[in-house]
Amino acid sequence: MSRKLMSLICLGMYCLCLWLAVQTVEKVRQISPGVSLRYTQALTGEQVKKAQTYIKSSQNTDGLMVTFWEETQVAVRSPVSTRTCTDVCSIGFCGTAHDAYGASYVVGTAPGSGDTSQCAVSTALAWQLFGSTDILEQALTLDPDTEDARTYRVCGVFVSETEQILYGVETTAAFQLLELTHVSRDNPGQSVQQLLAAAGLAQPDQILYDAALAWVLSALIGIPELLLLLCAGCRLLRLFRNKSLREVIGFGIALLLVCLLPTGLASLPGWMIPNQWGSMAAWHSLLSAAGDRLTEWFALCPTARDVQLKGEAAQVVVFTCGSLVFAVAACLSWGSSVKTKGKRSLCPYDNHATLNL
Repeated sequence: MSRKLMSLICLGMYCLCLWLAVQTVEKVRQISPGVSLRYTQALTGEQVKKAQTYIKSSQNTDGLMVTFWEETQVAVRSPVSTRTCTDVCSIGFCGTAHDAYGASYVVGTAPGSGDTSQCAVSTALAWQLFGSTDILEQALTLDPDTEDARTYRVCGVFVSETEQILYGVETTAAFQLLELTHVSRDNPGQSVQQLLAAAGLAQPDQILYDAALAWVLSALIGIPELLLLLCAGCRLLRLFRNKSLREVIGFGIALLLVCLLPTGLASLPGWMIPNQWGSMAAWHSLLSAAGDRLTEWFALCPTARDVQLKGEAAQVVVFTCGSLVFAVAACLSWGSSVKTKGKRSLCPYDNHATLNL
């Protein structure tokens, strides 16, 4: 009974870790849904307008969307509470707020596209300035006591443990960061080059395929699911003593896995699927592409969103490893309980045979 209980506990922990991994992957997908382009020199207003013109034109057959944004440290003051927070992470965007910084809102929502009069603040900043998150329509002043002072109305409060503010800016701002969404899953690099050529933008200093990270993590959490299915199938086969029946059931399990393979591959981008499964060169090219994506991702100068993204990715890896450990433990405990039960069932028969002799 103790072994059965242990296998049930391990199975429950496996499900919990796997559920947490799936939820965290969704957060990763929310934080960075596309491709991030990084420039060391700020783009000109003409380049920004030209890119926006292309996005709205009929030439944009793929439906690409672009958001320009910047991140700086500013001071924020509340005229009502007269409190001031310094070194606040400010994110100014031109486009879609969610693409610049994806977050979960507890009150209100993010500023709309083209709205340069409202802002959204983090829960940490709301508590610092007002002692509450019920602060919709409150006024906030950025860079007070300077010539660049500007005032916004709060339209939303999002979850964050650091002081942050998100607001819309004009196209003339000094943008160095660009987010491209609705890119091709199979060939995101082609979408990037298409925008650069049409908008007359120079090659960025860094190209981060952030959406690919969510796809990689989605493939990673599929490993413990496959492992548990294989272990459970092997254990079930051992329960049947009839060899013919065992072969039929084994063939059915193998056929089920083959049928599920196309569905699993369809959830992955094309660049993650090797052209020739038996070619070592194809697998080497796939691993090289994945390594390049990780190298680019870890080499960037981190923004607030990048730090959050790395933290969520690390959690996915931890939860996935935990689910793997509990999957193996559940299978081993279940197998041990089956063997113990089989041995105990033979004991009365053996004793009775000994007495008769």
